[in-house]
Amino acid sequence: MLKRQQSADEAGVIFTLSGRIQGDDVAALQRRCGLEAAGRRLVLDVQEVTLVDRNAVQFLARCEADGRTLAHCPASIRRWIVRERDGKEAVRLHVVRRMKAREETCSLPRDLAGCRHVSLVR
Repeated sequence: MLKRQQSADEAGVIFTLSGRIQGDDVAALQRRCGLEAAGRRLVLDVQEVTLVDRNAVQFLARCEADGRTLAHCPASIRRWIVRERDGKEAVRLHVVRRMKAREETCSLPRDLAGCRHVSLVR
């Protein structure tokens, strides 16, 4: 069960989270972050979080990517966030490499580029 305490000042909003973040908690937390932190700095203090699922890790990674701060993040959660972020980057790089390779193999040689018809059957 996720417990959330909130404090705010002129600098921003701090959500202190404790317990488990999973399932429906992620969607509710995402909505709450959007409502409370509109135009203000948001800090998620996750020191007392005991369990997360993959959706929660993806949410926390997106928060960081969007410029939000994760304070007191346990090492196990931090490692999972890094793996999630690096995994997506690795997939993106793989796709880019495959697209470039496909372009190189599909392009016509320069001397044939002006031809209207090239028969590949002998």
